[in-house]
Amino acid sequence: MPLDFPPDWVYESAFGKNYQADITGRTENSPLNTLENIDLTAERDKLKALIRREPTEEEFVLYLNHPGDALKTFEFTAKYSDPNNLPVDVWFEGLQIGTQMGFRDTSGKPHQMVILDISPPKETGDCVVRYLCDSEIFIHKVKVKEAMGIGTESIEMADPSNICHIAAPSNGDLWVMYAHEGDIIQKGQELFNISIMKQEKAVLSPIDGIVKRILKRSNYQETKKMIPVVNGELLVEISPTSDTCVNCKTPLIWITKNSALCVGTKSVAVSKKIRGCL
Repeated sequence: MPLDFPPDWVYESAFGKNYQADITGRTENSPLNTLENIDLTAERDKLKALIRREPTEEEFVLYLNHPGDALKTFEFTAKYSDPNNLPVDVWFEGLQIGTQMGFRDTSGKPHQMVILDISPPKETGDCVVRYLCDSEIFIHKVKVKEAMGIGTESIEMADPSNICHIAAPSNGDLWVMYAHEGDIIQKGQELFNISIMKQEKAVLSPIDGIVKRILKRSNYQETKKMIPVVNGELLVEISPTSDTCVNCKTPLIWITKNSALCVGTKSVAVSKKIRGCL
C-alpha cells in the first residue's frame, strides 16, 4: 500500500468475521514481482483474432493494460465512430432538444446536428430519437431502460430458501464460471467468481452435490468479456447427493424411484436394495 496498511476495520468490512486471518497473511511484497512475462507477439495475435483486423499500436497498448474495457471501446467505436469527436460537454451531459452542435468526423469533415424529438420510453425499453444532420433527418432507437411486458427476456431468480440454488451475491459481472453440468462438487468448493466494483468475490458451494444446471457462463481469461448479473439471479443449481455407491463410494444419481446411476462407473443400480456398480 502506498500509504502503509489501512486500519483493521477496513479489513473487517471487506473480509468479514475472519478478517484477522487475512491480516496475518498480508505482505509488503509487490504482486508485480510475481507476474510472469508475456509473449507480446502472441497477445497481439490474440487481439487481432478478437477484433478481426490488425490493431493499431495505441489499441494494442490499451488492450495490454485493460483488455476487457479496451474491447468494449473498440466495439463502441466500430458501431458509433470515435466519441472523442464530440465536444466535452455533449460527451458527458448529452445534447438537448433544439440545441445545434457542430463537430468534425474522423476524416476532418465538418457537420451540423440538432435533435428534433425524443419519444417517451416504450415497453421495449427504447426511445425513438429524431435528429437532423446536415439537412437530412434520421431516426434512431436508443435503449434507456429494461424492457417490460410480454415477450421480454426474463431473469430466473434463485429461491433463497433452496440451498441448491446458488445465486449472484450482488449486482456485478460474472468473471469466470468454474462449474460444469455433471461435476461432482464438495461443500466449500468454488463455483464461480463475481467482479464487483473491480474486486473479485468467490462464490462457494454450500453443500456436497452434483451440478444440475449452469445458467450463465464466462471465462474472462479466454474471451476478455464478463457477463452482467443481478443480485439474487440464479447462476448454478445443484442436486444434492443423498447416497453413494457401496463399491466405489461415488455419488448415485437417482433416475426413478427405484433406479440410480452410479457416477463412478456410469452403470445403473437397478433397485434400492441392490445399489452399486454392475
